[in-house]
Amino acid sequence: PVFANSKSSALNRVPIPSHFYKIIYSPSDGTSVSFLIPHDNLKTSSLNFYKVSIDDIEQATGLDFFSLLEEEDELLMELSIEQPGW
Repeated sequence: PVFANSKSSALNRVPIPSHFYKIIYSPSDGTSVSFLIPHDNLKTSSLNFYKVSIDDIEQATGLDFFSLLEEEDELLMELSIEQPGW
């Protein structure tokens, strides 16, 4: 979950995520697709609207995904939004 501009539950002060992310990676061909989805009522048909780069998700979460890949491969994959085959 992403907690940017998040609210807390009034009842028990539990933080409510502002967004959720999903990263799908295919190690067999090195492709990926990633989404950053607002915590809101959405229609499944609008999912492509929420495609973002992995780098965008890393900036939102403060996490470093795929740090074990070769640096060049990691950078190419993380900056791309459109990946063939997805």
